[in-house]
Amino acid sequence: MAGGPPLPRGQAFGKAHEGENIGFGLAVANPTPIVFVVDDDVSVGESLEALISTEGWRAECFASARDFLAHPRAGTPSCLILDVSLPDLNGLDLQKQLAGERLDMPIIFITGVWRHPHGGARHEGWRGRVPD
Repeated sequence: MAGGPPLPRGQAFGKAHEGENIGFGLAVANPTPIVFVVDDDVSVGESLEALISTEGWRAECFASARDFLAHPRAGTPSCLILDVSLPDLNGLDLQKQLAGERLDMPIIFITGVWRHPHGGARHEGWRGRVPD
């Protein structure tokens, strides 16, 4: 069998177009990237969803970390916009949990108000990741 570079995700041999049946019941897919949004503020989630959609990406919003964790892992390229302050599990703890299982998903942290859960101005999870 001849070797060669691997095909990019979602592409098949030949000149098939998106959605075209290539045999064996398979169709070529060019999956739309997903931007997951985890924020308990409904207005923030709706605003980000509208903005993300205008760029041609798919947005999926969750009001809590637990709702996001219960969602099946996406088989398409994705990233996560994550609120630091969530009611059930803070964003940094969620990031720690995801670090081992979703290494290929970049995370963008957002927050309306930064308060350390224990009263400090800076969370231990940021150490070494952002300048002092």
